[in-house]
Amino acid sequence: MKMVEENNRRVSGLSKHLVDWSRAMLPQIGKICKHYEEWVHKPVDRSLRLFEPWYLEMCSKTVWWVVPIFWLPVISALIYNQIWAVLFAGNMVKILALLFYFLLGVIFWTFLEYVLHRYLFHMPINKQSHPWICTFHFMIHGLHHKVPFDSMRLVFPPLPGAIIAVIIYAPLSIIVPQPRIILAGALSGYLCYDMIHYYLHYGDPSSKLLYQMKRYHYQHHFAHQDLGFGISSPFWDIVFSTRIHLRKLRYRLKWK
Repeated sequence: MKMVEENNRRVSGLSKHLVDWSRAMLPQIGKICKHYEEWVHKPVDRSLRLFEPWYLEMCSKTVWWVVPIFWLPVISALIYNQIWAVLFAGNMVKILALLFYFLLGVIFWTFLEYVLHRYLFHMPINKQSHPWICTFHFMIHGLHHKVPFDSMRLVFPPLPGAIIAVIIYAPLSIIVPQPRIILAGALSGYLCYDMIHYYLHYGDPSSKLLYQMKRYHYQHHFAHQDLGFGISSPFWDIVFSTRIHLRKLRYRLKWK
């Protein structure tokens, strides 16, 4: 929170008045492309309105608990349809094979998370970028960096998530064995990612692992936006040399 307050104080007079916070934000982004990259990475602790029509605005917000309520039955159905007969038959080889494909799906998600975050959510934006590019970037990820504590915009809405899942499943069903089990693993990885991401923004972790994960993700938001693209795992950051190296602190940070 202190980092956000310091950033707020550093925002220039120009940046303060680039947009009208009382109006929908998305239609305004195309008009500030020359200053967008600087503006979007100066976070503020407030909420924003993304769309003017109420029905679009409603669809752009999601309470965190909606995500597990939506996805857990989908994951359960995918697993049940494939694994029940194998479990009933007691075929250990097939059980292990299904477990392998499920874990493969989880690993696939961690890689997809990294690739999307690095190359799509943090696509290069400069003063010459087209207004539609700036608007698209703000809609998919820029708003999260601008208002990182807006609790209604920290998890991915289920409807577009389902559309993406169907798009991903289409080629999987053709090129890999057990595509439903792989999809179930990928969706499980995604669900863990979304819940971890929400907790890293709003939780006060007591465990060492989650505490370090929160520090790591906050460094991505407030200091190193071009590094630290892994959220649920730093593995791919290590592989592709985009890891953030955290300094050792003499004291433990308090988040609340």
